[in-house]
Amino acid sequence: GQQFSTPSTLKQHYMVVPCKQRLVTLAALTQWQVGRNKRLIVFLSSCASVDLVYALFSAKIKAPCYKLHGQMSQ
Repeated sequence: GQQFSTPSTLKQHYMVVPCKQRLVTLAALTQWQVGRNKRLIVFLSSCASVDLVYALFSAKIKAPCYKLHGQMSQ
């Protein structure tokens, strides 16, 4: 009997980007949001993708960056 709702301040967006441009597009979008003091969650299709993006972005993005996937230890 519980009812859930999306917070009214949450904004959801998506983009359709060609495969070869996805990483650079994600980097640009992330830098833009960080510059605006915004937070974002990025969902990726594999654990390897999470590790790759985390390794690249944690060194380059001037904001806290965290990763989470199913192969990480509890």
